[in-house]
Amino acid sequence: MIKYSLILTLLSINLFVLNSFAAHAENLPIGLTEKEKPLLESYLQGQMRNVTAPPMGPVHSLGEWEEADAAMTLWQNDSLIKALSEHGNVKILTQNNSGKNSWLASIKNLNLDESKFSFYIVPTDSIWIRDYGPWWIVDGSGKFGIVDTIYNRPRPEDDVVPEFIGRQLDVPVYKPGLVHTGGNYYSDGLGNAFSSTLVETENNNFSVAQVLERMLNFLGINSYTRSELGKNATIEHLDTFGKLVAPDTWVFSEFPKNSRFYTDAERMVQILKSKVSPYGTPYKIFRLRMNSASKGQSREYYRAYINSFISNGALYFPTYGDAGDDEAKRVYQQALPGYKIVGVDAEGTEWGDSVHCRTRNLIKKDTIFIFPQIQTPVFTSNQLTVSAEIIPSPNSEVLKAEAIFVENGNEVERLTLILDHNHTYKAQTNKKSGEFYISVTDTSGKTKTHPLLAPKMLIRY
Repeated sequence: MIKYSLILTLLSINLFVLNSFAAHAENLPIGLTEKEKPLLESYLQGQMRNVTAPPMGPVHSLGEWEEADAAMTLWQNDSLIKALSEHGNVKILTQNNSGKNSWLASIKNLNLDESKFSFYIVPTDSIWIRDYGPWWIVDGSGKFGIVDTIYNRPRPEDDVVPEFIGRQLDVPVYKPGLVHTGGNYYSDGLGNAFSSTLVETENNNFSVAQVLERMLNFLGINSYTRSELGKNATIEHLDTFGKLVAPDTWVFSEFPKNSRFYTDAERMVQILKSKVSPYGTPYKIFRLRMNSASKGQSREYYRAYINSFISNGALYFPTYGDAGDDEAKRVYQQALPGYKIVGVDAEGTEWGDSVHCRTRNLIKKDTIFIFPQIQTPVFTSNQLTVSAEIIPSPNSEVLKAEAIFVENGNEVERLTLILDHNHTYKAQTNKKSGEFYISVTDTSGKTKTHPLLAPKMLIRY
């Protein structure tokens, strides 16, 4: 009888969670509500038991700059959806057909190209798709997939969105049983990842070694850099402090010296300066001055310029209608030559929540993936070996792979990359240093480069 009563109690708690939060779809804040706080621990403990086998290794966790079929959002921001649709496709997540019709009416009123928009009709608890959305991978056999971490909010509708998207795309979904959010995770696509130490705090039932092991097995993260960022004062997400815009390039916040966040930001910058990028060179770090947005509040408020989003060769950043917008655009353009730098009306968002928090890419699976392997250049007989793992588009083979060397904007050498083993292709050059990019064409007729916007962006070694 006691056992039966316990089961009824647990069922009642679960129904309360589902009914309480599904009823407030898209309206919940980025932080925890007072009702959610007492439910959080038991909810997360339950979700941590839902673990799958990892994907076949070695795994590649994909960077934000990979090709996307569409940019996903739930944010009803006219400026954002107009900008996204002018540079690519947009996938809107909405609760039901009524919500879809409302979106379509807005799109029509804005005179936008309706063919650029499509919809996922799926229940959600909130707008923060960056935090609960899918993490994209390519597994060791070259197959596309999704890793689904646990959202650090007791929001069951949000938490199952990656599974829904996996079914829509017919790709496997892997669950590492780790509490982690997309706003606190950057991957360079080449085995390195970055976040705050929140990942350790929220997974304190595991040792740090166990967390790192799961990051390696499920996401292919060989080097995971973590540092304290606004601990006990913010949501501790890296995307409120810095932005990884390319495998070797950061844009990082520069706080006033009297800010309580100054020390954390500078510590992280020093850590990055002590490391080598996956191209074997120091990181390029561009600083973005944090402008105060305080209106008499007792705590620090800043403009959310750092909270930006990359999709298909464009970077979208929040704008506020003053000179700070121009400064932010200039810094991003310096960091990302060749990219379109697009301002989006911030619509009242400030530091800790803006464009990046409310968007996520629907990464293209029908494409070529190129993963350079040049972190430690190998010199043999005075020759540099350049290698890359290359995954052709589905049901295709690599037709041509080349390393193209550039000096002062001009092509100076073109080397054919030869299949060495598995998906790895290699070539050698006498050049001890310089810049190049990799170009690949497969038998489906697709061509892709790494970096994606080469030759405007290049690999420097």
